[in-house]
Amino acid sequence: MFKKNESSKNKPTNLFIRILIYIVIFFLIPAIFISSNCFIPKISLYGQTLEEQLQSIKDEKEANQKKLDEANKKEQELNQINNELNAKAQILNKRVALIYENRGGNILEILFKTKDFIDLISKLKMLNLIAKQDAKIVQEVKDKKDANLVL
Repeated sequence: MFKKNESSKNKPTNLFIRILIYIVIFFLIPAIFISSNCFIPKISLYGQTLEEQLQSIKDEKEANQKKLDEANKKEQELNQINNELNAKAQILNKRVALIYENRGGNILEILFKTKDFIDLISKLKMLNLIAKQDAKIVQEVKDKKDANLVL
């Protein structure tokens, strides 16, 4: 009977030791491996490790930055083209206003007031040059507007 008493006293102690062993096995040993990084596999989402995903995100960021830089450059070019268009439009507007003010009769006046044949030819060349220059400006404005629509 004495032995039964001793074994009944040892049961709580044995139970306590078993619980302690389970705690060590299930909680402390994995915690040691996790903190030392020797047992952790690389986490993989969609077939890539986190480092690979980070690198692909950095690559995408660089590509997007390049696209943004290109867009800013094109925007600057468009602003420059618009400034040129505005300047040429002002020149054409002034020419149209002068022609309107002079009512077109100025051309005949210029031709009839020539002193000689050479003066007549030089004035005709001058009027022709002005007309070509105006036509060139109009064409440049049209071309640049078309180029703006393409960009």
